[in-house]
Amino acid sequence: MPRPRRASGFTVIEVLTALAIAAVVAAMTLPPMSRALADVRIQSDARAIHRLISSTLMTAAAKYTRTRVIADLGAGTLRAQRLDRVANVWVDDGDVVALSSSVHFGTSTLQEPPPSTQTTLGQSPACLNDAHTPIAGTACILFNSRGIPIDGSGSPVGSSALYITNGVQVFGVTLSATPLVRLWSSPAYAAQWTQRP
Repeated sequence: MPRPRRASGFTVIEVLTALAIAAVVAAMTLPPMSRALADVRIQSDARAIHRLISSTLMTAAAKYTRTRVIADLGAGTLRAQRLDRVANVWVDDGDVVALSSSVHFGTSTLQEPPPSTQTTLGQSPACLNDAHTPIAGTACILFNSRGIPIDGSGSPVGSSALYITNGVQVFGVTLSATPLVRLWSSPAYAAQWTQRP
């Protein structure tokens, strides 16, 4: 008499074991993936700031007018503006750039600026509105019609900067009087600035 065939397939115990192994592997890979995504977000935002500042500088020289990058520190947005010389008012020049959800303007706990940039670590001063009064909660990088960074009174400056952080890293875009736009990064816990390409 032939032996009855056993049904092929997996037992409940085998399926549960495979699911448990998959859950352990997923739990081990999730934190490194989260950190990698956070790194990509802040680097992408820093490069976007660098590009916006560089293009605003070039627009000033190309169109022979004042331009500026205005950062809304609370909202986490940036935009380029140019001075309409006929109406003598600032007008937006391009789209608004928004920081990623886990990135905000700030320097975390760092106290020292990148080398040969600023005497004191900090965001650029507030932008001025059309009535020449400071706009609360902003930071401004202003260029004259030759693309030279200036302060609100029109004097050349070499210490403009914008800093962003995600709590783990800090990125800074600094501007010298020459004007040289540089991108920096540092761990958020200690000022170990590295210039990025």
